[in-house]
Amino acid sequence: MHIVGAGDGGIYSTAADMLKFIRSFLNDNKLLSNESKLRSLNTPLFPGKFASWDEFRQKGRLSLAGGAPGISAVIGFNNELKYILVVLSNFDEGTAPEVAQRIAGVLNNRLLQPFQLPPAKFIYSLLKEKGPQYFLDNYKKEMAAARVPLDDDMNLLYAGQQLLKDKNAEAAIALYTVYTNEFPNIIVALNDMGDAYLMKGDKAQAKKAFKQALKLRPGTERARRALENL
Repeated sequence: MHIVGAGDGGIYSTAADMLKFIRSFLNDNKLLSNESKLRSLNTPLFPGKFASWDEFRQKGRLSLAGGAPGISAVIGFNNELKYILVVLSNFDEGTAPEVAQRIAGVLNNRLLQPFQLPPAKFIYSLLKEKGPQYFLDNYKKEMAAARVPLDDDMNLLYAGQQLLKDKNAEAAIALYTVYTNEFPNIIVALNDMGDAYLMKGDKAQAKKAFKQALKLRPGTERARRALENL
């Protein structure tokens, strides 16, 4: 598998690359010896215990997922049902697992639940469709109804950074108002809020956000540079 790096931590891969990786993992010793692979799989992180690699090749299953803003991936296999599953997405973390779970559900004859947007995508869509004021007034109710956890600040971060990329200042300010109220000690949220206010042209509120970031973490370079420029 060949991964090409890009700016901001970007990577490029294909489903074919991932398929080669899984086939190599299962069928040869180019990556790791069978003994090393078996030892790594017989840990609390993975279900089931296998006496030999041959037994794992017959009955083992594995699924791994990961992602970040703008990327989401799942690779997995089920040796008993004889399938390999690869899902790659250009959307935020959580999108590929949602699709992968549905594909696996079909392959395993499980009942599928109605599709739900990933949490960050739901928050982003709510702001885009209903507007900033509606979000400010109703975010708790809407997120509870959609079963989006409010205690995971990363969902707010991913949605907010996408709004900043869109240059949607009003929506970004609404989101970071909620974000900084719910998580008042998250430095990146305060800095992003400052950027959102700058995008709107409100230097007074931008200074307030950057100063709060510096108060919480003296020496924060991003906030310091922003205040110098202001």
